[in-house]
Amino acid sequence: ESEGSTVSFEEGARIAENESVGAVICHQFAFLSQKQCGVVTVSKPKMVLAAATLDSWLNVYIEQNGKAQLDFVHEEWTIEAKCKAEATTAGFLLPTINKNDLLKTVVQEGTLPRKTFS
Repeated sequence: ESEGSTVSFEEGARIAENESVGAVICHQFAFLSQKQCGVVTVSKPKMVLAAATLDSWLNVYIEQNGKAQLDFVHEEWTIEAKCKAEATTAGFLLPTINKNDLLKTVVQEGTLPRKTFS
């Protein structure tokens, strides 16, 4: 929010399946934990991809919270199971990036966030 973006959370909501690159009005990604789930919306994001917006926040969070760890998992069911089983686990689900937008994104943003295409 310090960069002019606003962040909101809608309990129980689901994200759209695909993310398109272009004039970005907002980014959305799902948040999961043992006690709640929903969609985080970042209005007026500074980055092109939702993955980059989340990655920039996670980098700061990891720096400030020495015990925090990141694990990149690709299957939604694995993330859901880990979040249900462990009170200290939170998960984020991002929309699928259209591979046809890859070059456009690299031109606008430079390097992609870690694990964007793996």
